[in-house]
Order: sequence, then structure tokens, then C-alpha cells
Amino acid sequence: NQRLYGKSWINLIIKEFRKDIKEYLGKDNIEVLQSSKYINEDSEQQNVYNQAVTKAKNIINDQPTPVMANDEIQSVLNEVKQTKDNLHGDQKLANDKTDAQATLNALNYLNQAQRGNLETKVQNSNSRPEVQKVVNLANQLNDSMKKLENALDLKTFVKGRNDKCGRKTGNNDCIKDCQLSKRGLNNKK
Repeated sequence: NQRLYGKSWINLIIKEFRKDIKEYLGKDNIEVLQSSKYINEDSEQQNVYNQAVTKAKNIINDQPTPVMANDEIQSVLNEVKQTKDNLHGDQKLANDKTDAQATLNALNYLNQAQRGNLETKVQNSNSRPEVQKVVNLANQLNDSMKKLENALDLKTFVKGRNDKCGRKTGNNDCIKDCQLSKRGLNNKK
């Protein structure tokens, strides 16, 4: 009877130990899953972490078989800790923001207000996809501004050429020159 009592006591201690681990793992896992370190990490590292947590949860729930060896339990807990420490999404987000700033600095057709607005959006981004979305928007806006500037330059050039030719209405060479210039510019669009 004393022997049975000893086994029951050990089983109770193990049960309480597992309960404590389950509570800790549950709270810690929720915090990790909501952190920038996890959210902004590459999916491969996220999967490694998730697999380690699943392995720990399986031990807690005696799946597929009960694990009684303390070394094995400790090994799985260390694996969870190590995979958690290997999550560097926050650093990757910071690197993406730095790269985005360099990209914005290289876009020559944005005006100061546009650049400032985009820089603020980059700095306020909480995820790597958000940063990439701002970079894509910046590139599109830069291309549109370039087209607008080119269109305005073309209109000014053609107007200037028309004014020059208009003053010399009797000069056929000037008229031909203006027509050729217009065609050439139209082909360069």
C-alpha cells in the first residue's frame, strides 16, 4: 500500500509539473505568436518554432505516448526556447525599413510632400508586407510623376516650337521642322 501511495504521489507531482508547463507554454506561445519577432520572421523559421511547440504540447497531452523521462521533457523545452530565440522578425522588419528608405531616396521624381508621406508610412509599418506595399506604391508614384513631368516638358516644347513656327508662317522649312519634331517626340513617348 505504501508503494502504491508513492507511485500516486509521483504521478501527482508529474501531473502538476505538466500543468505548470502547459500554462507557461500557453501564455508564452501566445505572446510569441503576437510579437514582431514571430510575425515578421520568414515562414521557415516560424514553422520550426511551431513544430517545437507542438512537440511540447504533445508531451503535455501524452501524445502519442506518455513521456516520463525528465531529460526528454527538458530537451523539448530547450528546443522550444532555442527556436523562440532564433526568431528575428523584428530585426528583419528594421532591415526592410532601412532598405525601403534607401529605395525612397533613389526615387528622383517624387516631390518632398510625397517622399515625407511615404517615409512616415514606412516608419509606421508593423510588418514586412506593409513595408513592401509602401515601396511598391512609391515606385508606382515615382513612375507616374516621371510620366507627368515628361508630358509637361513635351507640351512646353511643342508649344514653343509651334509659337516659333507660327511667327514664320511663310517659312516652309520651319513648318516641316515643327512637324518632324512633333512626330519624333510622339514616337518617344
